[in-house]
Amino acid sequence: MVQDTVACVLDFGMAERTCAPFDLAVALERSMIDWLHPEAQRTVYDAHITAFLQGYAQVRPLSAQERACVAAFLPLVHVEFALSEVAYFGGLLHDTASAEVAYTDYLLGHAQWFSTPQGQAVLHWVQKGAPLTTSFTGQGMHTGAKQSSGTLHTPHTPDTPDKTL
Repeated sequence: MVQDTVACVLDFGMAERTCAPFDLAVALERSMIDWLHPEAQRTVYDAHITAFLQGYAQVRPLSAQERACVAAFLPLVHVEFALSEVAYFGGLLHDTASAEVAYTDYLLGHAQWFSTPQGQAVLHWVQKGAPLTTSFTGQGMHTGAKQSSGTLHTPHTPDTPDKTL
């Protein structure tokens, strides 16, 4: 008798009782877009997004409507986290400068990025599976107007520190 075994566990972080497309959007937005760099150097880890969505589809394929929902949720999923940052800095620490950064850069800036040509390309790609039309450098798509000179991201593993080469 063959028994199924768990091959891995996906931790969707702060995902709550929502729907699969929302949880997938959270995973993509939090893990596969490099929000810590300025827009001109921001990297979208396209190979990771592709592998993630293909792996998910092997277990449970998404309908066209669900893919559209993932794309629709992507600009919105950061809102809860960004608002918690605003409340933390503004309410708990009384650090109005950091609260302003959390509101302006994190909350509004991330949402606005999805209206840029690069953000729209990512949304179209996630929704339709259409190829990205933006240049690729290294292992990720650099989405800013100024292209990077070959930044390669080495994903963090327990044996190696997280670094950019």
